[in-house]
Amino acid sequence: MGGREARGRASRAALIDAAVAVIGAHGVEAVTHRAVAARAGLSVGLVTYHFATRDALLAATYVTLSAGNADEIAALARDVIDRGEPVDEVMADHLELMLTARRTVQSALFQLLLFAARQAIEDDLPELAGESRQARGRIVAVIRPYTGSDDDARDLATALIGYAFMTLSTGGPADSEDLHRFVRRQFAIYSVRGRASAGFSPTPARGH
Repeated sequence: MGGREARGRASRAALIDAAVAVIGAHGVEAVTHRAVAARAGLSVGLVTYHFATRDALLAATYVTLSAGNADEIAALARDVIDRGEPVDEVMADHLELMLTARRTVQSALFQLLLFAARQAIEDDLPELAGESRQARGRIVAVIRPYTGSDDDARDLATALIGYAFMTLSTGGPADSEDLHRFVRRQFAIYSVRGRASAGFSPTPARGH
């Protein structure tokens, strides 16, 4: 990779990071080329060079966050399969991380999900709707072996996403004890094996 290309990638990444910070602090509505440039300490011209429109900037930010989340979900799957970690505790720990240390990023991602929903309603930027489906699908793929059906896996994933969304919407801190209780309960409801225990060896479920 040449120096110019590397600088271009670095400036694009810095602008997306700045967009995440603006969204996390002030909401999607606050995102403008000027606001992102100011947050990143870069020129407005550089923002428009990488992202010709505000929608293009928001779409790129959403796809980048979603892709990063996909990498984390893949790492969760490795923890469960390779290290024999209990799936309910792995998911609870991940959810707690998203709602504490990475709260700003998670808040930005949920706000961008709503942005994607609006774009889908308006039949604009249809690729965002596809990205949203894939984002949930990655979570479903991790927990599917522990449920009795694809529907159960989707319902469980939706419950976990909903808990995160509602926690963020209250503005208060995440309650670790309640979060872990909720995740264990959801796995107990939807898992064909019941609650995943510390000695649980993760193998695909065989159904009811």
